[in-house]
Amino acid sequence: MIDARISFKEIRELDEQGKNSRVFLAYDKNLDSNLVIKEIKKDKFDCDEYFNEARKLYQSSHPNVVQIQYAAQNDNFIYLGLPFYERGSIKGLMSRNNLTCHEVIRYSIQFLSGLYHIHTKGLIHFDIKPDNILLSERNEALLSDFGLAEKIDNDGFATPTKIYTKFQAPEAFGTYDLDFTFDIYQAGVTMYVMAVGLSQFEKEVQQIISTGNPIDEIINGRFPLKNYPPHIPLSIKKIINKCLEKNTKDRYKSVQLILNDLSKINNSDSLHWRMFSEKEKTIWINDASNANLKLEFDIVNGSCYGTKLLSNGNRQRISSYCMDAVKESDLRSILTK
Repeated sequence: MIDARISFKEIRELDEQGKNSRVFLAYDKNLDSNLVIKEIKKDKFDCDEYFNEARKLYQSSHPNVVQIQYAAQNDNFIYLGLPFYERGSIKGLMSRNNLTCHEVIRYSIQFLSGLYHIHTKGLIHFDIKPDNILLSERNEALLSDFGLAEKIDNDGFATPTKIYTKFQAPEAFGTYDLDFTFDIYQAGVTMYVMAVGLSQFEKEVQQIISTGNPIDEIINGRFPLKNYPPHIPLSIKKIINKCLEKNTKDRYKSVQLILNDLSKINNSDSLHWRMFSEKEKTIWINDASNANLKLEFDIVNGSCYGTKLLSNGNRQRISSYCMDAVKESDLRSILTK
């Protein structure tokens, strides 16, 4: 047996620290590359438990799955080395701007392709959320963080060691024998956050916490609220809502079926509206096909005003977008036609 010396220089810690671990950006001089290093204390856990993550990822090589670069240990720590993606995560991207429907569809197809591959290997991920979907240099979504993943048994079930409440499927509160539909529910929550935005989702989380019984809200299918902004078309809402069904028998039976339905949505200019929220206004901007359209909804007086950017830099009023006493159905008609 030959011991290898772990050699890398820490650059900075990343915002993903745990009680018995830390995550940091490091430079590996042997690889001449920046890596994300997960450092786990050995005195608290079984080494095999953490090397399992590396093994599971190696079993699941796929373009939309983040791959372990190496796994190592010394007397005190276990180390997992992963690629560093400068673009960060879907959550980080959403913290800067809401996504367009086109982006929701594209990123969802990509991370779900990775999830489908994981399922074909007999693994349930158990921790699908925007934080765990990274963006490659080519701006493609990759599924990451397999620390909670488990292998299914002969009956197609697995029992997670732990799961997190706000992304937990209703059935998990009654049994720990879970199947692939658990991941489908979490994928639905993730797509819902991508569609409505981080700000609205966090408000919904606080709303169910304020009830004093958030678990009951999840079990009864009252969370997420399924309160979509008017620019989200029915085709996307139907897909997400089917993933979020409280009864597993009513959800998609496989990730492949979700991918099929997402792929059927025809690309159009209406999928390129990006929503911006201000104190007294909601604004949508659409740059598809060089349209440069802008729709402003005044929350206070309930009116909307639409313009188009001209080549000379001036904005031209669009009369069909300008209305008083606007209903949500009016906005939806403009934004999804």
